[in-house]
Amino acid sequence: MRRGDASAPHDEAVKVVGMGNWSIGGGVATSDPSVPPDVAGGVQAAQFVGQGRVTATPLCMTSVAATVRNAGFERPIILPEQRQDKAPQPISTRTAGYLQPMMRDVAAGGTAAPRLHDPADVGARTGTAEEGEHTNGRLTAHNSHIAVAALVEGGSGVDSAGYVARRLLSDA
Repeated sequence: MRRGDASAPHDEAVKVVGMGNWSIGGGVATSDPSVPPDVAGGVQAAQFVGQGRVTATPLCMTSVAATVRNAGFERPIILPEQRQDKAPQPISTRTAGYLQPMMRDVAAGGTAAPRLHDPADVGARTGTAEEGEHTNGRLTAHNSHIAVAALVEGGSGVDSAGYVARRLLSDA
């Protein structure tokens, strides 16, 4: 793989988090997340930070947060007696080593700090997703017990979804 190769986020998403074949089972419909492998130019740069043509549901992002927290794949279990499938490969030590402290820094002193600064074991990723003419606030976070993701339509990152994620984490 070449340095800056846009296929890297795609490969990691497919092999480590199961994107491309993502289902929670039990007849529950989900939208399959996508990290396109072949992008160039400005879209390539956007792809590395989860923008561009990357799509993912809050449920999928919960799985990403749990995978980063545990340095191993964690698909949400929603239905009773649902088995938890394994990803084709574990998250690499290198990737986990980058993401874990970055997510802790976002929660402790970064964009999520206004809502999540209290617990020492919290990691987070904030975002504002553009959808047509409006934005949606997103926040994905984990503590030592659970991983959560919040989406507030018409909001912006921590200023909307941050309140939801904080409540979920504190109630766990």
